[in-house]
Amino acid sequence: RYMGTFEKMCRECLVEVSPDRDQDCLDDGAFLINFKACAGCGQKSIPKNTNQISEEVDDEETVRFDHHCGGCGHEIASHLYIFRVQNNKQIYEMDCDLCGHGFDTKLIIEETTTTTQQLAQPSERDEETRQMLQTVIRSMPMASTNIDEHDNEEWQD
Repeated sequence: RYMGTFEKMCRECLVEVSPDRDQDCLDDGAFLINFKACAGCGQKSIPKNTNQISEEVDDEETVRFDHHCGGCGHEIASHLYIFRVQNNKQIYEMDCDLCGHGFDTKLIIEETTTTTQQLAQPSERDEETRQMLQTVIRSMPMASTNIDEHDNEEWQD
């Protein structure tokens, strides 16, 4: 029976209203450090999450629930968590007077399918780099006398 408004909260239960949580974004649980005590019963019972609604549309997941006193059921705050994928980023958001406001993004890095065997095989570019380095080394006055064909074999191993 979630009403969809975020005006539901009890300031008397909270140490601070909607603290800045930086990158912390909870899709479940509660930020207990910010829970002073229940204004209804005076106890510091662990809040219960009730009336949870989870929706997933396209690349966005939304989770809504209410925090209620674990002792008497007094409503403490309403919680909103959103996760979405947008422009190769995972975006996390949280808005709750008890848990605070948080926002985080993570870049999606696509996995490569390079195998160990492919990494072990020298490429044409590796050969070009080896030849270029040999040319540079040979052009150095002191090093040119130390390069011979035997050194060439070490590059190929």
